[in-house]
Amino acid sequence: MSGKADPARGTVGTGSHGQVPFVLLYAVPLAAFAVLYVARRFDIIADEPMWAYALAIGGSMLLGQRLDRWSDVERGSWRLHVRMCVHAATVMVVIYLTGWGPPLGMCFVYAGLVDLSQSGAASWPVVLGWSLTACAAGQVMILVGWMPSFLTPAASQAMGGLGAIVFGIVIRMAAGIGQGREDAEGALAHDRHRPHHRRRSAWPSPRRRSGTATPPVASSR
Repeated sequence: MSGKADPARGTVGTGSHGQVPFVLLYAVPLAAFAVLYVARRFDIIADEPMWAYALAIGGSMLLGQRLDRWSDVERGSWRLHVRMCVHAATVMVVIYLTGWGPPLGMCFVYAGLVDLSQSGAASWPVVLGWSLTACAAGQVMILVGWMPSFLTPAASQAMGGLGAIVFGIVIRMAAGIGQGREDAEGALAHDRHRPHHRRRSAWPSPRRRSGTATPPVASSR
C-alpha cells in the first residue's frame, strides 16, 4: 500500500509511511528537552518546573510507542482522532509552558508532519483540525491565566491567530506535496505489476516469392 486512502474501505493506508522515523520519534523530543533546560537556566523561558516539561515530553514518547501501532486505521475512527489529539496536545503544553506559546505556533507543524507520515496525506483535515483545536485551547489558557506569557494579552491573541493561519497553510501544503508523491508511487507500483505483452519482431518473416518454382529434387534410383 502506498499511503493512499482506499475510497472503497474508507481507510488510510500507510505501507512504508506508517512507521515514524527514529529521528522524529526520539531524537527531536530529547533535543527539545535539552534546549528547554538550557533556556530555563538562562531565564529565556518561563520559570516552570522542569518536571512539567519532562512529563509532557517523556509522556509523549511513551505514548508514541503505543499510538504508532494505530497508524493503519479507518479514517474518522476514534483511534485516529486520539493519536492526533495527543500529538497536538503535547505540542501545545510544551510550547505554552515556556511563555512563548503564541509565537511558537509553527511547532504544530512538527506534530502534523508526524501524523501525515503515519496516516497519509488524505488525513490532513483531521491533523489540521486537532492542531487548531490545541492552539485555541492554549490561547484560552493564556487568556484566563492558566498559562504564562511574556506578551501582553492582546499581543498573545494576535500572535496566536497569525501563527494558526501560518501553520495551517504549511500543513495543507505539506499534505498536497505528500499526496502527489503517494499518487506517483501508486502509479509506479501499478506499472510494475502490469503484465508485459510480448513484442512482435520488427523483422518480417521470410516468405516464398510468388511465381518462383520449387527446384526439383533429384531422386536416387
